[in-house]
Amino acid sequence: MSTLLSACGGGSSEQDNTPTIEPQVTPTQNKTVQFFVAAHPDDIQLFMAKNAQFYVQHQNKNVFILTTAGDGGEAIHLPHYSAMKKTYWEARLLAHEKSVNHWNHDKNRIISTEIKINQHTFQRKQLGENIVFYNFLLPDGNMTGNGFPTTQFQSLEKLYRGKIKTISSIDQQNTYTQQDLIQTLSDIVQLEAGKKEITFNIAEDNLYINQQDHSDHIMTSLLVQHLSQGLDNCMLTNKFTEYVNRAKPVNMSNSEYQQHRKLWDVLTSVLVEYQYVNPHARDPHLVWLGKQYISSKSVVNCKHIDEKLR
Repeated sequence: MSTLLSACGGGSSEQDNTPTIEPQVTPTQNKTVQFFVAAHPDDIQLFMAKNAQFYVQHQNKNVFILTTAGDGGEAIHLPHYSAMKKTYWEARLLAHEKSVNHWNHDKNRIISTEIKINQHTFQRKQLGENIVFYNFLLPDGNMTGNGFPTTQFQSLEKLYRGKIKTISSIDQQNTYTQQDLIQTLSDIVQLEAGKKEITFNIAEDNLYINQQDHSDHIMTSLLVQHLSQGLDNCMLTNKFTEYVNRAKPVNMSNSEYQQHRKLWDVLTSVLVEYQYVNPHARDPHLVWLGKQYISSKSVVNCKHIDEKLR
């Protein structure tokens, strides 16, 4: 999501010995590399939490890729006189990483390595043996894909639709054409997965099913689907509904809901710390907690397809 948060959820009284979350799609143990590819630093936590928590806690390799910085049109750099310690987008990325480490029981510290992929510079961040982070840091495209003045109205949608020829990361480290961006995403997938089975976890791009979703969510999903056409790995794709879940019923068990709430408290606590959230106001994101809906699944290049789609 891209809008400023307005509150921090309260603490949970649930004990840490709650039952293990079970995913809606069972992984092939230690053989499938899970890719959670989203636009903003809280999309995975809000809409894919049940599966993401399971895979993090069951030793499958998990690669978390964010296409945008989630800046929401806020300042990219703080003025020297600012009392704030971090920009909004920096705080959101810290919150993203801290919440994933919460799934990891806070067992490891993040190790960051600068690498070159398709002639672009990235900070590849690793958390323990099985968790990897990549952030493209592209500008938040705004709800409708029109972009924000702080980042010259750039957006993934404009790039994808051919309305702009290039898009630059907010730190000015990398600039991409549409094809270059797709190739770079593909190179990351191939680097992290090799020839192993892949599961892509992405937003549902059918706007009839996933109504009024954020432009960045849809464009990120389309980019992943585009790159997947050039791979010969066995691939399962899970598509998740997102904003539309607001009107759907909670479909997690009580213990799963409590774990989701704990996760959101961890994420939001970082934004409270950096003064981007008022801890005394009601958090509008609570309507998405306790919900995960996989709207469609597809398998390509795989044997035993029926087994993977169960």
